[in-house]
Amino acid sequence: EKGLRSGMRLSTAPVSDILPAGLPVGEISDAPPTIEDGFRVYRVLPGVDFSVMDSLLVMTGGRP
Repeated sequence: EKGLRSGMRLSTAPVSDILPAGLPVGEISDAPPTIEDGFRVYRVLPGVDFSVMDSLLVMTGGRP
């Protein structure tokens, strides 16, 4: 199965002009994903201060 794996590092993607691509966000934790409203939900170990973030969208299938 393709998708997110434990330890995989997450970074920003070039989907808008607000943030540049490649800024570190965090990494996928060892906890298994849950399913909510048809979406897989993963725990993310923070690589940033989430208290100052408005939202986070994780997309897969692009180039690493």
